[in-house]
Amino acid sequence: MSQNRAPAYRQQLPRARAPRPTAYRPGSASHGVGPLTGLGVALVLLAGCVLGSLLDFFLVGGPDWAVAALYIAACGYTASRVRGADWYAALVAPPIAFAISMILLAKLMPESFGPGLLGLLATIVELLAAKAKALYIGTALSAVILCVRAARGGRRLRTRR
Repeated sequence: MSQNRAPAYRQQLPRARAPRPTAYRPGSASHGVGPLTGLGVALVLLAGCVLGSLLDFFLVGGPDWAVAALYIAACGYTASRVRGADWYAALVAPPIAFAISMILLAKLMPESFGPGLLGLLATIVELLAAKAKALYIGTALSAVILCVRAARGGRRLRTRR
């Protein structure tokens, strides 16, 4: 009985390892904010477009500068913050979010083409035609930012397998 073993209740458990660092580096973009997922891209774009539409509606009663400015800013932000695996969301979601905000604005505005469904559809088409330049600029900005990110070695955009 000359063993120097400690009783079972006194044995120490192995120490836990420190957590491994993830692929995301906090200093790479903004501190404390991780990359956006596809759903995050859609929500940020939709929030910016709807906020711009409501701001324009309450200030001037129709589409003006706020919806275009917030849409372009949201396109640039989401394209620069999207995860590499969800890069397609930064190209597909902007026109959809813009169209949804124009539908909301057309529903809130007094219908300039008459009442009913045809008047609403005509108002939506008019709003989309009036803001087509902002739609193209925002989508092109997203495409350019994503192409630059893909060309850079640090943040390579990739697809899921």
